[in-house]
Amino acid sequence: MTEAVDAIWTDQRERNDRLFDGPMLSVTDAVPDRNRIRTERTSFRYFLAKRALLAGDFTAAEYGLSDEQRALLLNRLRVLSSVTAVIAGEELLMGVRSASVSGPGTLSFPGSGYLDPSKDTTSDGTIVPTRELVLREIEEELGFSDGIDAIRCLGIFEDIVDGYHLNPALFSVVEVGRSRTELDTISETAADAWEFDRFLSVPLDAEFLERLLSELPNVPAHLLGTDRPCTLSPKACLMLHLASGHRFDRQWFDRVSRTVPIEITAP
Repeated sequence: MTEAVDAIWTDQRERNDRLFDGPMLSVTDAVPDRNRIRTERTSFRYFLAKRALLAGDFTAAEYGLSDEQRALLLNRLRVLSSVTAVIAGEELLMGVRSASVSGPGTLSFPGSGYLDPSKDTTSDGTIVPTRELVLREIEEELGFSDGIDAIRCLGIFEDIVDGYHLNPALFSVVEVGRSRTELDTISETAADAWEFDRFLSVPLDAEFLERLLSELPNVPAHLLGTDRPCTLSPKACLMLHLASGHRFDRQWFDRVSRTVPIEITAP
């Protein structure tokens, strides 16, 4: 399988030379009643191959993957990430991803990313506390890690594509004691600010959010003042819904849930 994945990686790099084959963590087992997961190390090139295969960019046969290898790639690899919604006052921060990263032009949440084994695990392989990994991503993409009023962990969610588990993500909501203007100034010097073309704010207003959520996964340009219509991934749609919902009552959440194009299931 290694040779096939290497060939896929080479072809994908020709399309985007800023792709980086960094270390990642893949979930191998989950123990829900004990709130534990087990992981193993992998690298981004394997996850990229899985995503491209699911997207139909190529067939397994084109790269010499056997049925067994294809099944192993699609079923075994479940890369762990962290998705964080940053709230400043009455605004939720989002960003338009740049052409230098995967999913260019889509809306996502700055301060989110895949876990890095070299930074997010201890010497015995245990994942660091949620606060540490959340603050690391915020520091890298937004340029600060202080002034955090609260971090609320919502749980681990995973999207399923054609029956295959894609990648589980730890969802967190972070409230910061900074204004949007302050965040704009600070984020300009963040190490990974280049991953976004621009940042924008989503007002935490019940009527506006209900309208926005009813449009998902597509967002008309005029709603958020973007240059063109944007889309959200299933995880981003879910996070927008959950992060908004904890500000309003259950009646609002249940009503909006009927319009959001996401089905939440449990094992």
